[in-house]
Amino acid sequence: MRGERMEAGLGLTAAFLLVSLAVGAAPAAVEVQERPVAEAEGGVRLQVKNEYFTLEFNPFGGYACSFRTRYSDRDWLWQGSALGDSGHLFLENWLGDGYYPNELTFLKREYEIVERGPDAVIVKFSAVSKDKFLVEKTLTIRAGSPAVRCDLAMTNQSPETVTKGLWPKTDLHVSGIKERNYYYRPYQHGVLVTGWNEEKKTNLGEDFLRTPAEGWTAALQADEREGLVWLMDYNWLRTLYNCHAAWTVEWFYDDLPLTPGYRWATSYDMILVKGFDNIAHASASLIAGTTMEAKKAFDLANPDNPNRPDLVQITHTLSRSTLGDLADVQITGELVEVDNAVTHPLPPLSVARLTWEPVELTHTVQCNPDIRLLCKVNLTATGPDGQPVAEAYEYYWPGVSGEKFNLVAGGLAPTYYRQPPRKTKEFPKPEGIKYVRHVPSRALEFRGPSYSRLRLMEAAARAGVGEHIASYFTFDLFGGKCDRVPTSYPEMYSYDLVILNGVNAQSLTEFGQIAIRDFVEAGGAALVLGGFFSYGPGQFAGTPVAELLPVRLTGKPFDLEQFSPPLPVRTTSESRLLANARWARQPLCYWRHRLGPQPGAWVELAAGDKPLLVCGRFGAGRVAALCSAAFGDPASGETPYWEDPGWVENMARVIRWLVYPDVK
Repeated sequence: MRGERMEAGLGLTAAFLLVSLAVGAAPAAVEVQERPVAEAEGGVRLQVKNEYFTLEFNPFGGYACSFRTRYSDRDWLWQGSALGDSGHLFLENWLGDGYYPNELTFLKREYEIVERGPDAVIVKFSAVSKDKFLVEKTLTIRAGSPAVRCDLAMTNQSPETVTKGLWPKTDLHVSGIKERNYYYRPYQHGVLVTGWNEEKKTNLGEDFLRTPAEGWTAALQADEREGLVWLMDYNWLRTLYNCHAAWTVEWFYDDLPLTPGYRWATSYDMILVKGFDNIAHASASLIAGTTMEAKKAFDLANPDNPNRPDLVQITHTLSRSTLGDLADVQITGELVEVDNAVTHPLPPLSVARLTWEPVELTHTVQCNPDIRLLCKVNLTATGPDGQPVAEAYEYYWPGVSGEKFNLVAGGLAPTYYRQPPRKTKEFPKPEGIKYVRHVPSRALEFRGPSYSRLRLMEAAARAGVGEHIASYFTFDLFGGKCDRVPTSYPEMYSYDLVILNGVNAQSLTEFGQIAIRDFVEAGGAALVLGGFFSYGPGQFAGTPVAELLPVRLTGKPFDLEQFSPPLPVRTTSESRLLANARWARQPLCYWRHRLGPQPGAWVELAAGDKPLLVCGRFGAGRVAALCSAAFGDPASGETPYWEDPGWVENMARVIRWLVYPDVK
């Protein structure tokens, strides 16, 4: 039963009723049993049961093959004739080792029951891959909790540095029902809601989300209001993925260069939820759903009055998450009209306690419901340890007439954008490692689709660079990838110049981005160029590479602007390297990224009055950033700057300054 809602605002009386999930008393205990099965099925199954669910594992595969909750007897994991056509929880694949299934999928595990209850059941699975990687997974199920903690680790036991990534995978019918399964994924434009239309056999939204903005994903069955929420470490999260036709929930962790003996570990939580219409936010403290709908104010004297004020009713469905119950919960915030920035304060709400059982709280605001609205929510509470808890999240609503399913207006102009938080992570760095300039100098160029237009290899040779190494960019289902990325600090520090020529941030790997930043800070050099996979489109905002740039990124995913007519390229009053630049003709610029110089940087070239080539320093290193993309449609008699005979010599001057510190 959904129960009544607590309402606030416009004189409405506040009241609320806890939505109870209890279906009968159950002992606060968890237990595990080893159940014999046929040898063809592996010989044994592990059954783990608490008050919320029953999980059954194939221990030699290390995955769950049956999942039933206390709300029905339906199994969420269907039974097929083979591993590839059955339902699973807690399955893993190698990322970058082909598609599903691959070696890790079928790798036989050893298992150990570390703890047998009654407070917790802990089961550990482990295996060694063919390339000598120890893979460990530990599952913890506690009494009185709808959550499962999964701890993952991989250790390189080989004598070589190897790049690996993990790919957790789940195949399930939510609530044991194939229809109306919807998936929720946070990204820059709100929450991307996708699914599968079984009747029409078509996707409702895209499979891949390559730019997650938070470390969570969720799957709900709309009619049962039941589902699962997964919480994972955002810092290591690369991509969220749902194969809708196969009812999967998957994500990719970053590719990691693991040195011999190095152990990488992470964890995620899987949480059973009931009573939610959607998921707008999830964290270790809070699970939140938000719905908005149009209403009319009540007119006691004339209930049928068509001129009654418009209202927007906002309903929050809230529960605690893995860290524990929340006390003295206070909710404030504002409703923002996206197109004109008008704000409406949200009437405050409060509830004494949040447990696993969700509570629905409602307030109303007098506002036009047929416009784009952003609900900004601030929640404060006291955590189980007595410390303050603060959560802030946003819910974008496109209005009554707006697109309801995917929260984007379509095309290249989303109606709402938020900057994803910066990721923080560390990789092992050799103590005392230093950059020393090489003779002859060495350059590593990451080459995107149009790299050859800029003739940088010719310019680098003219500047005196002795060795020019190429790394080529490709883009596939898993995102961008360069075929040669340094996997250690000594390898990175073996170069003098790094050139990012139209590649995206993901293709450099997380380690590569950090190593490039540290390399430049230690005295190396970087040349960064524009394109459809650079700067904004390349998702560089908030990355380690963004720290070294002499230009400010807008943070938006598309920052290119086109000039018609094209703008003339010229030197500026700040020019130090190209003050006497020579061009055979008047060079022209057709496209440019909307970038401005950082404090301390200077503009060498401009397109009209807009910065085009910006130089600066980062730590002990030097950096140059070309803000233009080398494409356009020149008319007869026009010369794009990169086709002018003077271009190569001008870039040689810049590269000479980057690589050789005696060049001032």
